[in-house]
Amino acid sequence: MESGGEQGIGGVEGLSALKVQYESVQSMRDAAASAADRGDDETAARRWALEERAQSRSPAPGHLAVLAISIHLENQLHNARFDVVRRAIEDGASHCPAP
Repeated sequence: MESGGEQGIGGVEGLSALKVQYESVQSMRDAAASAADRGDDETAARRWALEERAQSRSPAPGHLAVLAISIHLENQLHNARFDVVRRAIEDGASHCPAP
C-alpha cells in the first residue's frame, strides 16, 4: 500500500504532467490558428492576383458593347427563324402541284 505522502507526490506529478500536456495542446492550437491566418492571407493575395490578371486580360464590356452583342444575337436568331420558315415554304411549294 502506498503511504499518504507518496499519493501526494504522485498527484503533484500527475498535475504537472497534465499542465505540460495542456500547454502543448495550447501551443499546437495557437500554431494551427496562426497557420490558418497565414493561409487566409495567402489565399486572399492569390485571389486578388488572379482577379487582377483576369481583368487585365479581358476587360468587362461596357453597357453599349453588351447592348450591341445582344442586338447581334437577336438578329442572328431572327435570321435563323426566317431561314426555317423560308425552307418550309419552299418545301411545301415543291410538294404542291402547279395550278
